[in-house]
Amino acid sequence: MVKVILLIILFCVSPARVCGSDKIDPDSLIRKMEAAYDKLIDYQANLEIRQYADDGSLEEKKLRYTYKKPGAIRLDFERPHAGMAVVYPDREGKVAIRPLRWLPFFILRKDLRDPGTQVSRGQQINQTDLGLLIRNIGHSVKEGRKGPVSVSLQENQVIITVLAENHFRRNITTRYSFFIDTTLWLPEMVEECDFEGRQERVIVFHDLKVNLGIADPFFHLD
Repeated sequence: MVKVILLIILFCVSPARVCGSDKIDPDSLIRKMEAAYDKLIDYQANLEIRQYADDGSLEEKKLRYTYKKPGAIRLDFERPHAGMAVVYPDREGKVAIRPLRWLPFFILRKDLRDPGTQVSRGQQINQTDLGLLIRNIGHSVKEGRKGPVSVSLQENQVIITVLAENHFRRNITTRYSFFIDTTLWLPEMVEECDFEGRQERVIVFHDLKVNLGIADPFFHLD
């Protein structure tokens, strides 16, 4: 009898599964994330993007991502283009790019619609905020859903998995896994696979820090 009880306990607290995880309501998770985001003024994370091309080759980006409401964004690249800084919007409402750290006065300015300013395929720099990601998760589990929604618990994360409309590419269906930190109640990782389960892109927000009091001049390159 003792062995049976121990087995039940181990099953319930296993990192891969927590008893009652199938009763988690996705709508309540969205509301928790929205409430957490409403409390943010700014945040910063080490962003990692791994994207797979059609031929299977891997493109990897590593950068420090900084955001301040209502919409100031700065990217400081580590890989590729180490030392490159990008901000949006600049004083003219454009994307400002400083390609070289040691040449601070050389700044390029591009229109937001320029394909060269995309952070990932089909995703513009102004579509990278956690607030938009939370709204997109809500769309994925509701009107954008193309299959059942599953919710599971793993250590300090809630994971929502769903087949849904791609957030940035029209007429594309993507199998999403959204990993939500249960301390901050904010997304910290997104995994995207195609309809057949082949991994297409992974986005990870490492070391996410919130409400740092970042001053406005940090988002100006000149």
